[in-house]
Amino acid sequence: GAYAEGRAQLGRRIVDRAASEVLGGGRAAWPGVWRAPGLVLAGVALVAAVLGGLLGWQARAPASALAPLQMAGAGAGAVAVAGAVVADGAAAASAPQVGASAAAQAGAARVAPSAAAAASQAALPLFDDATDWSRLPRVAAPALAELARQWQADLPADAGCARAQRAGLGCWRSNAGSLPLLDRLDRPVLITLADGAGREAHVRLVGLSAQGAVLAAGDRHWRMPAALLAARWRGEVTTFWRMPTGYVQVLAPGASGPAVASLAAGLARLAGRPTVPTAPMGDRYDAALLQQVAAFQLAQGLKPDGLAGPTTFMMLNRGLDLDEPRLSRE
Repeated sequence: GAYAEGRAQLGRRIVDRAASEVLGGGRAAWPGVWRAPGLVLAGVALVAAVLGGLLGWQARAPASALAPLQMAGAGAGAVAVAGAVVADGAAAASAPQVGASAAAQAGAARVAPSAAAAASQAALPLFDDATDWSRLPRVAAPALAELARQWQADLPADAGCARAQRAGLGCWRSNAGSLPLLDRLDRPVLITLADGAGREAHVRLVGLSAQGAVLAAGDRHWRMPAALLAARWRGEVTTFWRMPTGYVQVLAPGASGPAVASLAAGLARLAGRPTVPTAPMGDRYDAALLQQVAAFQLAQGLKPDGLAGPTTFMMLNRGLDLDEPRLSRE
């Protein structure tokens, strides 16, 4: 709740609202819970168990898997990881929109750029509505085809996400994107901009830095400060990800097959555990794998529901250093 409002401290109002959402019935229905020692101790035990599992996973995981936890400055790391909880199907309702606080969004950039990197981005022209808006496509398909070429995939200029699956790419869309989320996913994305007159256009976001974003359309590139991006972007985002063999839907307990086997093997590699041979039909999504997925999601700033969907696989692929395009940090 504090992150959604861009606040650095928790107040009584936010705590009351969070408790009401979790426990239901409004504040009048739950004041006695704080006087129930058994419930308080149970809550403390639950938090301790979750943190213990997370710290155990962190101790075993290689540095690449923990990159999102190593942001510049404790404050930025706490905001980006603990605050921006993102569900696999779409960003959670509590994830902020960029327009809420451009300064807070920009402050969550993972690494401050070097002087050379800042100079490189500064050399790009600033996006200007008057001269550059006409260069952006008004429909998403051509821009999506440009994005696919960064993945070495050819999509017709009038094709949509469905065609991408033929190249082994998943297509993920959300209407609640944010700069901290894009920073963690670390891949080029397609975003929808709107100008002051309400006209919409599509552009690739191909780079991030403390100064803002690098946008591209065709072979043209521009820089856009975070404050201007906040005024032009309302969170619509589309991107690709490499699907494991056999993936057709979000993986949940009880599932089996090669996609589950890939998930289990990837988590084992990140944690430094030996992988074991799988059955011909692949692993089964059991309680142990559910716990591993939830711990990984929590460490990556995702909603720790244990369901492995696009954003979970994006973060896993990133940790495993799969061959996927990354955002420019210059």
